Amino acid sequence: MVDIRSLAEVELRARERLQRNKSEIEYSLEQIAEGNPLAAETQPFRRLERIQAKTDMTRDEAEMISVAIEATAKQPRARGAKRAKPGGPEAIRGATLDFVGVAFLEKGRRAADAVGRIAFLNEAPQGTGFLVGPRLLLTNHHVIETAADAQHMQVQFDYEYGVDRLALAPSNFFLDPDYCFVTDGIDGLDFTLIGIGAQRAGSRQLAEFGFLPLSDAGDKHMLGETANVIQHPDGRFKELVLRENHLVARDETAQVLHYVADTEQGSSGSPVFNNEWEPIALHHWGAPWREVMGTDGRPLSREVNEGIRISAIVGHLQRLATLGAAPQSAVLGPVLEMWDRARKAGRAFHTGGIGAAPDPEREESKAVERPPEAPQSRVGEDGSITWTFPIEITVKAPLAAGAAGGTAAQPAAPTPAAVPGQAERRTWRTEEFDDRGGYEPGFIPGFIVPLPVVANSPFRIAENQLAGPGADKHELPYHHFSIVMNADRRLAFFTAVNIDGKSVKAIKRDTKTVTSDPTLGQLGVESIGMAGAEASDDFRPDRRILETERMDRPFYE
Repeated sequence: MVDIRSLAEVELRARERLQRNKSEIEYSLEQIAEGNPLAAETQPFRRLERIQAKTDMTRDEAEMISVAIEATAKQPRARGAKRAKPGGPEAIRGATLDFVGVAFLEKGRRAADAVGRIAFLNEAPQGTGFLVGPRLLLTNHHVIETAADAQHMQVQFDYEYGVDRLALAPSNFFLDPDYCFVTDGIDGLDFTLIGIGAQRAGSRQLAEFGFLPLSDAGDKHMLGETANVIQHPDGRFKELVLRENHLVARDETAQVLHYVADTEQGSSGSPVFNNEWEPIALHHWGAPWREVMGTDGRPLSREVNEGIRISAIVGHLQRLATLGAAPQSAVLGPVLEMWDRARKAGRAFHTGGIGAAPDPEREESKAVERPPEAPQSRVGEDGSITWTFPIEITVKAPLAAGAAGGTAAQPAAPTPAAVPGQAERRTWRTEEFDDRGGYEPGFIPGFIVPLPVVANSPFRIAENQLAGPGADKHELPYHHFSIVMNADRRLAFFTAVNIDGKSVKAIKRDTKTVTSDPTLGQLGVESIGMAGAEASDDFRPDRRILETERMDRPFYE
């Protein structure tokens, strides 16, 4: 079992952080109780990015929702007042409106495959871990502290009940710290990334269980959202703590999340998921916490848990790989690239295939863009407006009071831009665009010249398939230059550029070398007397937009 001194040390640090974040936890629980859970997020930029990530809204539409959430949180309410819900034979009962698409269950089942029980070779339980790459398992440092400890342990997959309530036959694997062993102690991020070795028992191959790619993206959570935990509590068969577990605090200094959920000692090393089944934290501590006061002034006994943020773990591994500080840097480099490709392709997990090692390139080439569900809205008897998309938000809009004695008018739901057909997104090996800042509205000192807004156009606007969190999904940024494409005509709606003639530079794209005060030849203007500057143009398709939404080489030839 886990060393009692290690557990005591983990608990001491966790309780110190809980005490430090007490006011944030109390505020979050208050907003959750008031039926406005997303107001728990006190960083507007994070709430805005998260809404955009989940709904495919434009930034303006997401900001409208975010402002409404904040406005609702500021409204005074009588103690104990309940938000009205529609009545009738099909009225929704209970504390929350808890609808999700049925795909949520299938995705959860696939994510659960990658979660395993860590035990000693004599079957004594030690904790939980989950696959994050081919032959790579993530768990807590206090579960596996040293490579020597790992020699006496195994990981067991399918250690669970089947649909007939009979135990499945688990597939067990030795641990292989020689392949990979990276750890950070209890004073740090309390994680261990370890290799998996030969199969010890069972019929299923390791590749069949898939893995859960990790991401350092900042739009995977916001306070007030629900979380899901897949675990082996107290070493038991695999269990799931589902949805009604809210994120209540975030410690930026210690890089941890606090959430309300039911966990036990053997849950250490479990993945904590958002509702898209993306890992957002590595669970490492949980216990009753009675220092939060309820509305009646009495202490609340809540299961407040602490998990290490996945983004912090990814950042730590990136630094190790860059510095070459880990003996397994040769393993870290490829897996970090794999995670990055998975993030850009929008994949929360890799599904294993019988006898086949995971192939991220092949999987990405199969990725299909699916149109997001259109947001729907309804008005409650008290004037509250509820928008339903992958998250559900209810606000009592200050400008939309319920109509007395009549039916409240339905609000106009935010309408996302038209979505192209379900065309297959291709994966291309081409230059990266992550360092392209695009047109800068504040380029002229003292002035802001924003990009034009395309409104009421009969044409569709092409979407940037690789737009980052919080970015304009229609803008194709280059260096000091941006394009917004007309998807139907396959030409530019408009372009915008920043030009400073005194600071012209020539950039050689393949070597990334920069030449100041370049000659015309260095700028690529090779035959002014003949065909002009266009003589040096080379057609290079931008793979960030769909092939059906841009011109191809024959058009230019």
